Amino acid sequence: MHGSTIIYLFSIIGIIYSQSYGTSYSTNRFYSPNQYNAKRLRPSIKVYYESQCPACKALDSTYFADVVKTLGPYLDIYTNPYGKAETLYNNNGSIEFQCQHGPVECYGNKLHACALDNIPNRQQALLFNGCMMEAGRPDGGSNDESADQCGALMSIDANAIKSCAKSQRSSVLLSNYGIETKAANIKWLPTVRINDVEWNGTGDGLMAAVCAAFTNPPAQCRGYI
Repeated sequence: MHGSTIIYLFSIIGIIYSQSYGTSYSTNRFYSPNQYNAKRLRPSIKVYYESQCPACKALDSTYFADVVKTLGPYLDIYTNPYGKAETLYNNNGSIEFQCQHGPVECYGNKLHACALDNIPNRQQALLFNGCMMEAGRPDGGSNDESADQCGALMSIDANAIKSCAKSQRSSVLLSNYGIETKAANIKWLPTVRINDVEWNGTGDGLMAAVCAAFTNPPAQCRGYI
């Protein structure tokens, strides 16, 4: 085959390839959740918080919950309910915690860790935790009564989550979150990182910030960017 013929064939292949694939990553293209998985286009959002922190409750139960509801299938979401706690490893093998807002918060953090561990649907687990932090929940929320209320609202078995929170399993889960929190070197709560970059905006700007992190935003981002 002559050299000129080979060059011509490669030119034709290049044109076909560019027509077939060249526009598939246009910023005007909107993808489905399955396409995001296949094309690895999912931004990450990480939220470090604690169950009784007022600012954490305000963010997690409203603006962050809205992001989870709207964009959850398109994102890699990681939440860590350890906050400013300290982990104490006892000689007998038991694990204890000291939390910024006292034992009530330690138990609330365990409920959150157990929800993430027990609820198979990640989006539902995140929304369950946000529900427990909503304003008006009894005694500050993130307690057994709040778990029961949110379980009833969302058709989730709160008993399994409460049992976990009272078991050694919850201490192991929370201590692991503590290790990850220390490694993340957070300075305040809540800490939100989008694609591992600290986000310092106000809550009502969270949806727009997350949408801006997409290379190819989903249709749900229309109106935010």
